[in-house]
Amino acid sequence: MKKVFESTLLISLLVFSFFLTDKTSKVIKDMDEIMIMIKQNKGKYETKSISAKINNGSIIPGISKRVVDINKSYSSMKEYGKYNPNLYVYDYEKPKVSIIDNKDKYINYGLSNKRMVSINFILDDTTYLDEILSILNKNKVKATFFIDEDFLSNNLDLVYNLIKEGYIIGIMNNSSNYKWMNTIITKVGKQNNIYCLYNNKKTIDKCMSIDGYTIKGITIDNNYYSNIKDNLRSGSIFNLKVNDNLIKNLDLIIKFILKKGYSIKEINTHIQECY
Repeated sequence: MKKVFESTLLISLLVFSFFLTDKTSKVIKDMDEIMIMIKQNKGKYETKSISAKINNGSIIPGISKRVVDINKSYSSMKEYGKYNPNLYVYDYEKPKVSIIDNKDKYINYGLSNKRMVSINFILDDTTYLDEILSILNKNKVKATFFIDEDFLSNNLDLVYNLIKEGYIIGIMNNSSNYKWMNTIITKVGKQNNIYCLYNNKKTIDKCMSIDGYTIKGITIDNNYYSNIKDNLRSGSIFNLKVNDNLIKNLDLIIKFILKKGYSIKEINTHIQECY
């Protein structure tokens, strides 16, 4: 009986000691100048959510709520040795109305609060691909390539390399085997999301069947420079049909967009609500 009592007492002391140590550590952390600064200033870096905008069959992405993770931010800054707002760590809460929950709508524009646009190439074959990549790399921008199942099956290694290099691969609207393409692109190629080029309601239905996002934007097949100039705004999505005329104007187009103060991002960044 005595041994049982002693064991119980020892366990109780250990539990109390652990509780006291944890409580003491928390008090010390709360009194740390870094933690005090984090709590005092975190409101400057947190943002409210903005719901996505739905208009009939289309949707424009919203903005997630950004909240400071106090403990992770403290660990990050403590390791650095002093308070640094660049080391805040955030959690994100999706907006009340989000593109994630509305994949039955097509996305016509990206985020309108950023001076950002996306350029998507509708690619039938590899004829001009090297030239496109050379121009993109020279200007340090990324893009999205919409392809069909024939292009994918004939150029698997090329597609995998494009994904590894930070380009996004989407499904062209004349494709038929969406499920197979999705498997190759996201499961094998390890791309996070899948995107489908809009044509009609059937496109949306096919894209929803693979949990993808349907992209509409503005499709251009001629007069590239003037069409982009006339439609350039924050959130613009340009789908460019690839031909000789585009290649002749592509470098000029990109330089014009950048000179106007817009960044050019691939579609996943352009519609991402976690900002």
